[in-house]
Amino acid sequence: MASIATEPNGRRRILVETHDGKRKTIRLGKASAKDAQEIRMHVERLAAAAGNSTPPPENTLVWLRGVGEKLHARIAAIGLCAARVDAAAAPVTVVTVASLFGDYIARRTDLKRGTVLVLEQAKRHASS
Repeated sequence: MASIATEPNGRRRILVETHDGKRKTIRLGKASAKDAQEIRMHVERLAAAAGNSTPPPENTLVWLRGVGEKLHARIAAIGLCAARVDAAAAPVTVVTVASLFGDYIARRTDLKRGTVLVLEQAKRHASS
């Protein structure tokens, strides 16, 4: 269950009970009552989904993808969604055909020696 609290200075915050039974706060700052109500509804759905180990409704996921970085980070900080990954900071992994062949051959412990030789040959030809 989530609720909206308005502080004396006009700033709003959402209080939500997470799946671990603790009450967490998401500060919204100066937000209209309508915006705060919409955010509360989606946060409540995220909390319910996390508590039931089910996926949130599709419209909540669409909303979550569209929210700003600041609000998304605040929702992620209380454990209702995963933090966004910065594409520029994410490491780039290069996968080659040779590495795919090597992984496949290593996993297939049931293959006969002749089959392994044929696959090794295919690996050499694919990587050249």
